[in-house]
Amino acid sequence: MRRAAWLVAVLALALGACGEPEVPLQVPPRGADDVVIDDARILDVDALARDLYAFRHQGWDPVLVTFEAEGASMGMADRAGRKVIEAWGADLAIVAVAEPGDFRATGSERRRFFGLFARDVREVPRDVRERIVEELVPPIAARNDWTEAFHVAVTELAGALGEVDEDIR
Repeated sequence: MRRAAWLVAVLALALGACGEPEVPLQVPPRGADDVVIDDARILDVDALARDLYAFRHQGWDPVLVTFEAEGASMGMADRAGRKVIEAWGADLAIVAVAEPGDFRATGSERRRFFGLFARDVREVPRDVRERIVEELVPPIAARNDWTEAFHVAVTELAGALGEVDEDIR
């Protein structure tokens, strides 16, 4: 009996240690105007900062994140989004992660993931998240036009969450 209890304890400890891998994204301290972490260097940061300016005046604090990592997955994008939301105190994170080199790749084997994450998932309706991530962004991402993909996501999200400034761009 004692041996069985010990075995159960060891198995529970081993399973607990097998959590999700750490996100290989260094989140710098946030400056007053910081709204983008573009570690993948695929975005026109100035254009997207202008997009986010109007969104921020609606009372939201969104951030955009790109990075490359071995083992890129939607789970990794989710963990990165939550990491940035926590570190920067943001409301929303729009994240793209890819295997190294896959943001600019054209082959069918590329692994890239795009997601939208909120501090409180109830703040962004599921149908809005799905429309952005599953319908609007994929054809743009297929062309490797990442600035436009993020622009469309920000514009659609801002429109869905409140009145959008007509001069968002």
